[in-house]
Amino acid sequence: MKTTVFSIISLTILILLFSCKDQPKVSDEALIINENNNFKDTALVLENLISDIKIVPLETNEQCLISYFHGHVGEKYIIAFEREKILLFSGTGKFISIISQKGKGPNEFNYIDAWDVDEDEKFLHFHDVGGNYISRYNLAEAQFEKNIPIEDKGGMSGIVTVNDTLLAVLRGGYANYENLYFYVSTSGRITEGEKKKPLTHPGVWAGSSSVFKRSNDNSIFYQPFEGDTIFKINGRDKKTLLAMQLEDPVKTGNKTKGYHVGLMGQIGNEIFLSKSVYESEVSEKSAILRTTLDEKYLYDQDNHDIFKISSLLYDELGLEFGSSFNFQSAEQLLINYQATYFKDILEKNIEDSDIDEAQKSKLQQLNDKISEGDNPILITGKCKKS
Repeated sequence: MKTTVFSIISLTILILLFSCKDQPKVSDEALIINENNNFKDTALVLENLISDIKIVPLETNEQCLISYFHGHVGEKYIIAFEREKILLFSGTGKFISIISQKGKGPNEFNYIDAWDVDEDEKFLHFHDVGGNYISRYNLAEAQFEKNIPIEDKGGMSGIVTVNDTLLAVLRGGYANYENLYFYVSTSGRITEGEKKKPLTHPGVWAGSSSVFKRSNDNSIFYQPFEGDTIFKINGRDKKTLLAMQLEDPVKTGNKTKGYHVGLMGQIGNEIFLSKSVYESEVSEKSAILRTTLDEKYLYDQDNHDIFKISSLLYDELGLEFGSSFNFQSAEQLLINYQATYFKDILEKNIEDSDIDEAQKSKLQQLNDKISEGDNPILITGKCKKS
């Protein structure tokens, strides 16, 4: 199997990743992450990462059935994007309404390629592929406002709400916008951004998505789908945060196998990365992308340690999760499970002799409230600053 190699640039210092017998460290010289590394597994305590931890069972009824949760989780609202609907819940999981549904009518959608909710949870913005506008939904008023006019030139990869009247937009991977990313006002006026020639579309293809999300200091994280460097954008200023040099993928016939390392998020000076193995198969008429080996890493910018994350521990309840988590935004960490799988986790922990009777009682009460056919269960909290 091929070796995965990262090189990390922090500010202007190039730092390579190297392997060593002891716990590897990022230094001014070199650090390598590969198959032979013996990175120390670390279990992270949830209470050290986030505050106001909530376990949120989403209300389940015929109007709001969810196959797999994908969307926004905040203090006030939870928004689930389904193939046919956009569903709105309260921050405690109570179903409120259907925001939009698939169709060709006013305020309906065909396929949403980019969306965002602002930090204060005032507005949901989303772009429907082929639409010459960005939809703007007022969450408090529960109604659509005037669309933001913008010509569709091949789709968008990301939207970040800068303030009430300004959005940052990342063009789709092979879109024909003259800017790689740009800012658009709610009146449709495009300003600033980075000019970059559009990429030539290869035709049928399969690949990873770009990262374009608000950072914890209100700048924007950006990682291009075709590259391994992670940037921070602030207005016209774009600086390198991390540069990862991966070994070239191996191509055999119409199949390509390689590695992808993507930015998840940041808490204080700790950067979270996700590593996966991918295999793409491209033919004349179709493209398939398969991913395996979902591993999570933590890079500590203060002391330059890198750890492989083995699990998350919720100390208060004596509950142990795997390493399947993500950053829903710069503010929120999210773990989500199908109800039946979450019940399995609860039952396994209830049987664990290492937790006390009070913890077992709380877990049993939680387990009794959940049915196997319920909507997904969300575990979330607000990321701590340090």
